[in-house]
Amino acid sequence: MEFHVYSASLGITIAIIFEFIALISHVKSNKKESFLIWWVLGMGLTVFGLIASFAGTTPVGERISIIISNALTILGQGTFVISIGLYLNKESRRNKNILMWTNCV
Repeated sequence: MEFHVYSASLGITIAIIFEFIALISHVKSNKKESFLIWWVLGMGLTVFGLIASFAGTTPVGERISIIISNALTILGQGTFVISIGLYLNKESRRNKNILMWTNCV
């Protein structure tokens, strides 16, 4: 049996897409929590970053898809940090985190 990294990453991406859909329905029922909105935004950016990475397997969009994939994934991880800060009531660092992640991109 041979292990294919492409197949494994495709399976993980599909699982993350289902998690994103479930998280959206959870946020709709708990609108009072602001950190959940940032968490969904981070999950969405990460999902689109993973989907963009699959476009890199075609010769047409290889370079631009890598750039877009990395940018979306970095921004998604940055919004995770912001949402954790909001959950822990450390809202004063949010602007600093946004500035830091936009400079990385």
